[in-house]
Amino acid sequence: MLRALPLPGTALTRYANGKLRAIGQEILNKSKAGSAALKFEDLSSGRDLLSLLIKANVSSDVPESQRMSDAEVIAQIPTFFLAGHETSSTALAWAAHALSRDQSVQDKLRQELLSLPTDTPTMDELNSLPFLENVLRETMRLYAPAVSTQRVANRDDVLPLGKPYVDRHGISHETLPFVPTIFLSENMWYSYPKKSTRIRRGQLVTIPILAINTDEEIWGEDALEFRFARLWATS
Repeated sequence: MLRALPLPGTALTRYANGKLRAIGQEILNKSKAGSAALKFEDLSSGRDLLSLLIKANVSSDVPESQRMSDAEVIAQIPTFFLAGHETSSTALAWAAHALSRDQSVQDKLRQELLSLPTDTPTMDELNSLPFLENVLRETMRLYAPAVSTQRVANRDDVLPLGKPYVDRHGISHETLPFVPTIFLSENMWYSYPKKSTRIRRGQLVTIPILAINTDEEIWGEDALEFRFARLWATS
């Protein structure tokens, strides 16, 4: 419900969302106009995400009922900007930072990369490099660009815990307790005052990626340390 209140920043957020939708509509119109001038089989010449999305959306293999509307396509554009750019650059920056702290690790990774016979390796060739895999996995574990994610439950459910715990009131829990938060509309949520042991349909569920990735029960006492030799290779 807080999003519906006239709080500081609410008007600015709404303006920014409107501006972003307008820019998205302009980008979509230009992309569709460019695609219309090409034959369908030539659309693959546009390798950007939006062109690929439009190509998939107009494919004859896609039933009309499953095609995305312009509004749905526009809603993906902020994801392209954020998930397709900032997340990648942030992850690479942290990987470079971690590598800069250990010259021997840099040398080992460089040696493995130089073992490839080409400057343009295929995905299969990149996937065959175990130390590179370790570096990337450890980067994403400790320096994940997205520290959490959210989902809206599409049905009632219960999340059992792998290990029961006792809360500060001395109550033992075998399922994950929730403070029910119901999705009402794009800018409106409602939170119930009491906890529940059941997830309700329409409830917002937050998944704490960073907390899971740094949990000492999972990763050991050095969970907050960047360690290239972690047991990724055995997974």
